[in-house]
Amino acid sequence: MTAASDAAQRIGTIVHLGAGTGEALDNYLDSGAAQIVLVEPEPERAEDLRALVASLSARDQARVQVIERAVAMQDGTAMLTVFNQTDASSLVPPTGLSELYPGLRVLSRTEVETVSPASLLKTLTLDPDALNWLIVETPGLEAQVLRALADLGGLTQFVRLDLRCGAEPLYEGAASGQEILTWLAEEGYLLGPSPEEADPDLCERRLMRNPSLPKIRAVEAECADLKARLGELEAALDVQTQERAAERQSTEAAAASQAEQLHSLTAALEEKSKALETSEQARKTRVEQVEHLNAEKAALTEKLSQSEAAAASQAEQVQSLTAALEEKSKALETSEQARKTRVEQVEHLNAEKAALTERLSQSEAAAASQAERVQSLTAALEEKSKALESSEQARKTRVEQVENLNSEKAALTEKLSKSEAAAASQAEQVRSLTAEKTALSAQVDDLTKKLAEASLVTKADLAAAHAERDRLRKELEDTKAALQTSQTQRAQLAQSRDDIVRAEGQIALIKDLLLSGPEL
Repeated sequence: MTAASDAAQRIGTIVHLGAGTGEALDNYLDSGAAQIVLVEPEPERAEDLRALVASLSARDQARVQVIERAVAMQDGTAMLTVFNQTDASSLVPPTGLSELYPGLRVLSRTEVETVSPASLLKTLTLDPDALNWLIVETPGLEAQVLRALADLGGLTQFVRLDLRCGAEPLYEGAASGQEILTWLAEEGYLLGPSPEEADPDLCERRLMRNPSLPKIRAVEAECADLKARLGELEAALDVQTQERAAERQSTEAAAASQAEQLHSLTAALEEKSKALETSEQARKTRVEQVEHLNAEKAALTEKLSQSEAAAASQAEQVQSLTAALEEKSKALETSEQARKTRVEQVEHLNAEKAALTERLSQSEAAAASQAERVQSLTAALEEKSKALESSEQARKTRVEQVENLNSEKAALTEKLSKSEAAAASQAEQVRSLTAEKTALSAQVDDLTKKLAEASLVTKADLAAAHAERDRLRKELEDTKAALQTSQTQRAQLAQSRDDIVRAEGQIALIKDLLLSGPEL
């Protein structure tokens, strides 16, 4: 047996309130108590106690102290009513006492000195490591005396408590035995067995204080605190769950809106692609027209060259005829006949000259008209070539825009999938946190029920309670960490939502550019 166990078995101080004539003194002395305090208000009985103590050995006399006082709520004096049933004498007027003792009568009313529980405690030297023993026999004042001792912190210094009072209230303002026992149980006293020959009209019980009560109360307080904190976490989790549900709905609505926009953009892209195909076909047709115009231009150029060559040949013929005409004119001057003949020839040549001149003018006009047409066709061909080049450049630009839109569509689709996956993951985390919350609440309730059912907590039980408390604390910390992770994911979801908003702005801008661009 350890030193602590020896100290726990050792009797320290025995305090008997209402000691009577000292019938139990021999038992107190035999217990080996270091100090015995006998408090008795009735003068004759107090005198008998002092005589009894004087008959003891010097060693035992040193252990016993007699206090001739009535325990009351304050120091001073009070009237003590002494009955022929001496154990019923009290400072308080009786109510149902005569029904319990039909032959009860008052022997005397004596003014006695009183001592309050506070003053009484000051006179005592209580060893906190020993088993201190309190016997309470203060008719009508049992509950008040015990409550006063508890308020002063003195009741907890007594490990054993013996109570003797009426089963029902027998004095004014008195409490029943069951009420007192219930209150003592709340103060940490465990009820011992009843005496074998117990009077049913009286409450005579032995109680032992549970030494682990402060630790139990501390664990209960911690459990209450854990429950309060769990309630706060549940409330916070409910708020976050509602916020996440709202965010999820908002995200789903935004995703649906984006899906509609993507569908609309896809339709617009398909229309643009069809328009581009039509434009490509038109471009091929125009290229064919340009090639045909180039062929016509080459033919006209060749024809113009031929016309210019014919005009040059005709000019040479005119010059040759003019030279011949001059020669013939000279020959006509020498001969009249020749003149007439030459006149006719000249007239004929002049007619031919006029015809040739008119023909030359017509050829020149036709060549000029053909030259103008060639120039007009050349200018038209150049304008159509420039238009085709511009159309080709616009087609390439829009093809690049279509490719960019397809890339952004794929990126937005992937981001939308990630957002939906993140929302699903957060929903799963919320369900997991809710399950953990339910399990934790059930564990706390189970621990509370076990503490309520426990009658005596051993050191091993206390260690288990501490371990359970530590485990609950760890689970609370894990729950906090999970909530922080959920908040981080909530921030990431908000960032994803901002990215989607920016992408929507870019899509709207590109859509406006496509809709406002020139038609092919």
